[in-house]
Amino acid sequence: MDYGEIITALQHVVSCAGSLRLANCVGADRAQSFECQAQEALELLRPGASTGVTIPQATALLCQLALDCIGLTNAVDLQLASQMTECFDQSLVVWGFSVELAQAIAMSLAAVAGLLSLGNHDMSIPSHRYAKRAQIAPYLEPVAADFDMISMQVYGALCRFETEASCSGEEERQLQRSFQLICIWILTILSRFEGSGPLQTGSLWEWANGDPHWALALAKGVLGFSEEAGSDVLPRELPELKNAVLLALCGLGSPDIAFGGELEADVIADDLGVIGCFSMQERLVGLDLHRSRLALAACDASLLQPLLAHVTTSSKQGECTKAVVSFLTALAKPVQSQASAWAEVIAEADTDTGIRNQTDAAGVIDAFVAEASGYDRSLWGLVFSLAPEELDARCLGEVALLAALVPPPALEASGALVAWTQTTQAVRMAAESAGVPPSPAFPSASLAALVALAAAAGLEPPLEPLGTGGTGATWDDPEEASGSRELWAALSALSAKESSQVAQHLARSRAPVRRPETWERWYSRIGVPAAPSVPSAPSAPSATPAPPMLPEPPEPPEPAAVPDPTAPPAAPAAPSRPQPPQPRAASLRERLRDAPAELCCAVDGKLLVDPVRSPAGHVFERTNLVTALQSTGGLCPLTSQPLSLADCPRAADLRLQATQWVRNLGRGRV
Repeated sequence: MDYGEIITALQHVVSCAGSLRLANCVGADRAQSFECQAQEALELLRPGASTGVTIPQATALLCQLALDCIGLTNAVDLQLASQMTECFDQSLVVWGFSVELAQAIAMSLAAVAGLLSLGNHDMSIPSHRYAKRAQIAPYLEPVAADFDMISMQVYGALCRFETEASCSGEEERQLQRSFQLICIWILTILSRFEGSGPLQTGSLWEWANGDPHWALALAKGVLGFSEEAGSDVLPRELPELKNAVLLALCGLGSPDIAFGGELEADVIADDLGVIGCFSMQERLVGLDLHRSRLALAACDASLLQPLLAHVTTSSKQGECTKAVVSFLTALAKPVQSQASAWAEVIAEADTDTGIRNQTDAAGVIDAFVAEASGYDRSLWGLVFSLAPEELDARCLGEVALLAALVPPPALEASGALVAWTQTTQAVRMAAESAGVPPSPAFPSASLAALVALAAAAGLEPPLEPLGTGGTGATWDDPEEASGSRELWAALSALSAKESSQVAQHLARSRAPVRRPETWERWYSRIGVPAAPSVPSAPSAPSATPAPPMLPEPPEPPEPAAVPDPTAPPAAPAAPSRPQPPQPRAASLRERLRDAPAELCCAVDGKLLVDPVRSPAGHVFERTNLVTALQSTGGLCPLTSQPLSLADCPRAADLRLQATQWVRNLGRGRV
């Protein structure tokens, strides 16, 4: 049996267990006992060991080691750690974690992950997969349960350590990297445990106990990890794991995740005419609440930067880009449920994120859109690099909706329209030369999406409508005209029927209209023949024929009247209906938000990790103060008086109190 990956991880565990700093944190006796335990496991699994170890024995041994390693967080001597911090002026312990302890936990999880690579099971065969899971599940479940006790520290630290490297010390960077390794190996265990393919969205959601903040923090820990040269033990499939995590993350906004199996059962009940189903408004409220919680979690975790950074370097850039577009449009989509429905569906006592009504949800979504707008260049650079063959009608529809929410730069949008339409036209011409019946470059739904994209980017249409002499078309801004010109050419090639279909798709658009004048000019220049039920206006014999009558351009939709294409049909009225699912417990964000005010930073209100105290008695997170002093030119962010970092010593007493508060919270004592 090859225990190579496991042995390498155990060697790192032994190294961390034998460090003086870990002994100073948890006590010499506890550290020595754990070191002996890790060393014993290492000797038993070494090649040539006198005692052969079976896979079940190795599983029990390594899972117990991981349990005991996680349990060391409760043995940290907070008073001693605080004194060590004062003596050496370094961040020795953060919320009960030292760098060595975090590294030991990560490597013990790596050893457990190695177990899932042992044996002769073919995980693509269901019977083999179930046999492997049955073998390890009884030992893995206690590890997962104990890991939940430290999720607070991992989540809080990953969200806290999001500043520039120049604003963080080496200790914080090492600790952040160790927390990222914990996330990597946890999701590696989950991925290998599934065994039948890439990580599934439902598995990520279930592992996070339905907590969007924890799910996104885990994903951020993996996606934000930089594979620098070093001695870190990493899963061999890390690039594939990152792609799988991103794709699983981007599926969290779907109705399947929002409702679990309840929505599917409800749709079946609709088909059967069974009483007691969700109404349409109940479904919309449940979906709006779920997506606004995800948007809030994405803002709290500063998720967009590592998300887009990974897509840029991904080997599956096209697939990942489309997944990100779908994820962002799901989270940024305007609220669609009625305000009155929230009072009937959402019980105030059950909400744990402060989102209790339609206004709260809309405010969260607006904040998310504002944050996404700060990444518009990198976001649209990825979108506009998509190849035409990757752009089906659904993808283009999502791109158009995203453009209405986060407008793309005009020049880049123009360049993309040129590339997309020219390449597609070339494919069409090649098909026609091969004897294939002619067809439009894009289907009508896709062309409508491109028109909406052009309008959202502020690209102006030609000054003359289709059908009035296309060769005389002109544009106001030649620099941005190339994209409009190519789109105009594609529209000009359409038949009257096809043009009418494009207009109908535009009329049914659900996207908010940010540039109504530009949008209306595009719409009015398509030149669609009037519908049979709408008579054309008579024209004078000597005058140029009047352009055909068009349907009125759509107004920005009212939230209450907008159907969601992903939502099932409305259920029949029923005297009583089950409520959409509510969180079973307070989220990590909510629990951290309840921290006492004296343990929170005066700048951002978050729980302190590395507190410093100013001469005026104000308490700041050290990295926040550094950032504030840089932006204000050396002025206190609260008093506007001159202040320097040297005047603000670390507050070891507050660090100790914050760590104790988090520890008690993890034990359920707060």
